[in-house]
Amino acid sequence: ACGKLEAVDMRQIQSSSATGDHYTLVFDRCNSLSLVIFGPQAKTSSLPSGNWKRVEDGKTLSGSALGSTTGSNKVGTWIKEGYNPTFTIAFNPNGATGTMEPVTANLANPVTLPKCTFESELDFAGWSTDPNAIIPEYEDESVFNGTTASGQTITLYAIWKSEDSFLVHYNANGGYSDVQWQRVNGPEDTVTMPTATHPSNYEFLGWNTKEDGSGTYYSGTVQGSVFNAEPDTTVELYAQFLDPAKRGKLIVQHYMEKPTCDGFETSPFATDLAGAYNFGTEIIVPETAGPHDYPGFITPSIYS
Repeated sequence: ACGKLEAVDMRQIQSSSATGDHYTLVFDRCNSLSLVIFGPQAKTSSLPSGNWKRVEDGKTLSGSALGSTTGSNKVGTWIKEGYNPTFTIAFNPNGATGTMEPVTANLANPVTLPKCTFESELDFAGWSTDPNAIIPEYEDESVFNGTTASGQTITLYAIWKSEDSFLVHYNANGGYSDVQWQRVNGPEDTVTMPTATHPSNYEFLGWNTKEDGSGTYYSGTVQGSVFNAEPDTTVELYAQFLDPAKRGKLIVQHYMEKPTCDGFETSPFATDLAGAYNFGTEIIVPETAGPHDYPGFITPSIYS
């Protein structure tokens, strides 16, 4: 059935769960297959015999070795030895105005992409095969290292950004998130943050600026201004999880001011709130009596 199959793009094949289950595809009898693009989770048992070369770095493997390789060693565009397709690169303004002429390319003669001449009120960030890409695949006037089957057309979409935009990178920190990157178009932009899952079904608490959870927490929908990020920088956030079996009590510490000869003395005392509280739950602490007394708080902590 696959005797005339020339090229396969497997980047859209994803694992069926956070535990890393894979689909396995067999191509060893597809003798015409000469180009395969692998994503991080695609898995094959074997490919047609002969040497296969990765376009991105020139790495070479036999068909059987490539079939059994996994992970980052497999990701990329692989072509069978002797295969040199000629194809067309077209340019899409992706919301901007203007036109650009397509170019012809093949693997033997790498093409330097032309300068973007589309016009937009936004800044040009680069080119991508995905019109909704957050991070472009190619910079302006960079060398194009992609490929496709002979006679086919690859469309590159212009990716645009605002002058004060910055990136948010979501590190799942041992879990899984459907969203890894977001572009925030300035401090007034609204950011809807993703949630993450954990293979051990730990409870997702939110995103933190520190891997160990000691930084600032964010979750839900926020304004871009809360990150205090400079343009063209990246905010790194790490998923935080809690094993429900180890949930303890939320300890809120507040303070009472007492007048002294030198002014005011701050005396802390702890209130142990019975029960389990989810992260972000608003705790109402009764006001203390007296004209100089006030409730204050430290950052809530979860104790196992």
